[in-house]
Amino acid sequence: MSRHETHKSSYVQPEARMSRLPSELCDIVIGYLWDDPHALASCGAVCRSWIPASRHLLFSDQNPRVPALYSSRPSTVTESNAAVFSALLDSPHCSFKSTLSFLRFASTKRKAAFPRSSPFHAARSILLKLSTLRSLRRLDILFDDFSDISDEDWQGLTSSISLQLRDLRLHLVSFANLDQMLGLISAYPALQVLCLTKMTTFIGLDSHITSVSARAFLRSLLTLNLPKYDQFIADTIIRWLHHYPPPLLQNLAIPLGGGYSPMDHYVFAFVKNLGASLRRLEITRKDWRVDLEDSQSLDLSSNTNLRILDLGCVYLRHGALDRDGLPVVLSSITSTHVEHIGFGISNSARDWWGSAALIWQILAGPRFARLEEIVVSVPESDLPYLRDNLADCEVRGLLRIRAIPARALDA
Repeated sequence: MSRHETHKSSYVQPEARMSRLPSELCDIVIGYLWDDPHALASCGAVCRSWIPASRHLLFSDQNPRVPALYSSRPSTVTESNAAVFSALLDSPHCSFKSTLSFLRFASTKRKAAFPRSSPFHAARSILLKLSTLRSLRRLDILFDDFSDISDEDWQGLTSSISLQLRDLRLHLVSFANLDQMLGLISAYPALQVLCLTKMTTFIGLDSHITSVSARAFLRSLLTLNLPKYDQFIADTIIRWLHHYPPPLLQNLAIPLGGGYSPMDHYVFAFVKNLGASLRRLEITRKDWRVDLEDSQSLDLSSNTNLRILDLGCVYLRHGALDRDGLPVVLSSITSTHVEHIGFGISNSARDWWGSAALIWQILAGPRFARLEEIVVSVPESDLPYLRDNLADCEVRGLLRIRAIPARALDA
C-alpha cells in the first residue's frame, strides 16, 4: 500500500474525530465551559464522548469545584443544576435514560421548617420528562410545595412513572389537602417502600378523606415509615389503611401519641392485622416522657415472624406499677425469631435499681434466650450504675446501654 493510500485510509472526517476526543481534552473543554451549563449541555448533545464525562462532573460528589452545582448524590437535582439535567434529558444521546434508577429533587434553600418559605420550582420542567427514565425505581422529594402544581406537571409526576416506581420518600413536602397527598401515594400501584420522614405539612387540613382508595397500592408495599414528629399525618395514614392492611408489609415504623392518643387503638389493631408478614416494628414517640400503661394493649401474638422490635421509651415513675407494662407487652410475643429488642427508660425519680431490675427481668425471660442484642437507652445519669450492675451482659455482647440525649428529656 502506498504512503498516499495509507494516509488516505487513516483520514477521519472532523465530525467523527470529535466523538473520539481524548478524555484529557474533554476534561479541559468541560472545565472551560463549567460556568455555562447550557453550552456544556449543547456540546454533550453533539459529541457522545462528552455526555458521560459532563454528567460525571455535574452530578458527582467527588468534584466540588463549583459549589452551586455540587450535589451530595449523583442523581440529586437542585435549583442550580436542574436546567443542565433537563437539557441532558432532551439530548438524543443521553446515556443515563436507561440506567438511572434513583432521582432526588432537593431544594438547597432551607430557610425554615415550612417548605412554603423555600418552594422548589426549578425542577418542575423535569417532571414531564420523567417517563424517559426507563429504569427509575426510587424518587425522593425534599422541601417542595405541591399546593399550586399544574395539572400537566402532576400528570408527569404520577402517570408517566406510575408502573415503574418502587420507592417513594417525602421530606418536608406541602400539599393542598389530604386527598392530594394520598392521591400521590396511591398513584404508584407497584410501590414497595413509602417513607414520610420528619414533617409533611398541609396548606389546608381536611378532616375527611373523600376520593382516594388505599386498595390500589397495597398489593406490593413492604416498608412503611411514618413521620415521628407529625402525629396528624401518621394518624391519617393509619386511618386510611386500617380496613385494608397491606398483605405483604414487613417493616413498619410508626409513632404513638404523647400520653394516650385516641388513635393508638388503630395503631395496635393495624399491627395485629399484619400478622405473620411483619418482620420489623419500630414505635417512635415524640415525647420521651410517655407512660406505657395504655400501650399494654399492643398485642404481638399474631406477628409470628417478628425479628426486630423497638418499643420507644418507657416512662417509669418511682414505686408505680406501670414499670410492669413493658414485660406485659413483651410477654405477648409468640415469634421464635426475635433477634433484636430496643427500648428506652426515662426515670423521673432516678430509680436506678428499678431500671436495672426491669432489664434483668427481660434478660431472664426464657422466651428471649435466642436474642442477639438488646439495646437500652437511659438518662446519662443512670449509665454508671447500670453498667456496673449489668457489666456481665455487656461483656457478652448481648446488652448495649446508651444515653438518651438531654435535649430529648427536656423537651
